[in-house]
Amino acid sequence: MLVCQIEKRQPATEEATSHRVSKEMQERGYRIVPVNPRAAGGEILGETVYANLKDIPFSVDIVDVYRRSEFLPDVARDFLEADAGIFWAQLGLENEEAEQILRAAGYDDLVMNRCIKREHTRLILGE
Repeated sequence: MLVCQIEKRQPATEEATSHRVSKEMQERGYRIVPVNPRAAGGEILGETVYANLKDIPFSVDIVDVYRRSEFLPDVARDFLEADAGIFWAQLGLENEEAEQILRAAGYDDLVMNRCIKREHTRLILGE
């Protein structure tokens, strides 16, 4: 399963939530595909960083978003142009307009305001 982590600020430091969650999910066996226009062409966690979702040359199972809620509609539009399955906005992030954009396009596989690491721990690891 491919999990794509999206953020726009400078590449995440090791202390950043996005980096810590990505690293832990990678350690659990998931391939992480970083998306960050400011770090495009470089590497994060040993994976090539892409500028945007459309640049990823393969399908992605989950797009895990680490952008402020007001940016979720733009990310939702980008998501619709990419080869991606599930739209996931991290804990504390939700936006009604983004949800409407995705549902209007026929996407019901969307999650908002949930931590992917916590949900994986609860549902898959049973902890």
